[in-house]
Amino acid sequence: MSGKKTDTRGNLILCFALLIGALVDLCAYQAQDGNLEAVEMILNQDYSGATRLLKQRLYSDPEDIEAMYLGLIVEQTRILDYESYVVEGDWFIDLAESVRNQIEPRVALLNGSDSLRGVFYLANIVGGIGMIQAKNGNWLEGARSAYSSVALLKNILKTDPEFVAAKLGIGLFDYYLGSSLSWIPFVGSRIERGVKMIQEATVAPLPYNVAAINSLCWIYMEQEKYAIVDSLVAMVLERYPDNSIYLKIRALAALRSGQYDKAVPVALSLIEQSKSRDPVNWSDHLTGYYILVKSYERTGNGVLAFATSEEILSIAIPEDSKTIPHIDRHLHYLTQVRDRFRETK
Repeated sequence: MSGKKTDTRGNLILCFALLIGALVDLCAYQAQDGNLEAVEMILNQDYSGATRLLKQRLYSDPEDIEAMYLGLIVEQTRILDYESYVVEGDWFIDLAESVRNQIEPRVALLNGSDSLRGVFYLANIVGGIGMIQAKNGNWLEGARSAYSSVALLKNILKTDPEFVAAKLGIGLFDYYLGSSLSWIPFVGSRIERGVKMIQEATVAPLPYNVAAINSLCWIYMEQEKYAIVDSLVAMVLERYPDNSIYLKIRALAALRSGQYDKAVPVALSLIEQSKSRDPVNWSDHLTGYYILVKSYERTGNGVLAFATSEEILSIAIPEDSKTIPHIDRHLHYLTQVRDRFRETK
């Protein structure tokens, strides 16, 4: 399998994961301001703050299933942000199953729109489990979980066609499945249908629009529509200027489109952001250095490519972080560049 194909699969899974991590029902937020504040914290990557707030909500109302669900989403989003699914995947699946067992009997007692919201939470919990399973190479179990999740989402949409969150999840699933089976005749319509559903979700209220934008960014990145990617990223960064997920997308889009003078400053911002976080986001940190070195290398600046790669390789990176495939690939590339330019000195 080619490197491009592997990256595409990983990016699409990441999109689906962020979708699950960000989506919640706006009506519930309007009724529970404390939960809306927690969502803002998640989008600002303040995971500890969101956890504290949600624990306070549950202390005041132990039956608040939305707070239970969001507590799980905090951890899921953090894991995808740090790309620590290899390190924390099993722990997360156990946690998700526990939350599912708490929510499921409570949802069975609900009616009307409350019931739909509850089923939506359960669908996303199952989808989150599938995402972690797939990320860790268990594709069969991951696919089963994904199908179960999408079946629930389709039932929600059938009951309420205006339930935008369900439309977004189904659209992304259709796109990913269609892309994986693109060699089969007539599957292209499924890809187009999926993209259309995701596009429709970009006009939905917060946070649906943020999740849809993230998904479209990776899709358009694959299609090499980098100008569109940058315009979508700008929409999110206008509200969340320090969100490293979108800084990373912007830097990668600039790199892949050959705009190295733009890629470098964004990569430097990403590196600084990663160092300021507690704990350090080593995934972002290494991605930033990868973009810097690749930009220097492609513009013929071997001196800076060597110095920058040597700089990051001299830093002690935690051993558990090195087991993350994303980080391991970057370290391998940076080591190759350093050694190659060292020989030419």
